[in-house]
Amino acid sequence: MICPLLMSWPRILLVVLCLVASAMPAFAGTSGNEYGELPEELRLTYVAGILDAWDILGPMMSEAPAAERTAVRYFGWLIKCAADKGMTRGQVRAIVDKYLTDNPSEGHMPVAFLIWKAMIAACKS
Repeated sequence: MICPLLMSWPRILLVVLCLVASAMPAFAGTSGNEYGELPEELRLTYVAGILDAWDILGPMMSEAPAAERTAVRYFGWLIKCAADKGMTRGQVRAIVDKYLTDNPSEGHMPVAFLIWKAMIAACKS
């Protein structure tokens, strides 16, 4: 005879997984403050990932209807600006770090938004 506990192990596993998942906080993105606590290498990687995501928007959205290409207009010119000014990823990281240092009251905001704001400021100067 099979032990009743073994017959119900899938249910037990499902309950345990649900309990673990419900105890985890919802993902809210990385704040500027959390970004600032990362080591320099991870900040560089984070910024590079954001820039890579912006850069791929053009090719990804090329087949979308024109009305849906707003993101390309918002981010594409920042990538072009960085390229035209010869910015390295390290320089972009330094721009973002300086922006966060100069604007500590914005540290609670998502760092992806702060990277965008830092790049706008750098490209307009």
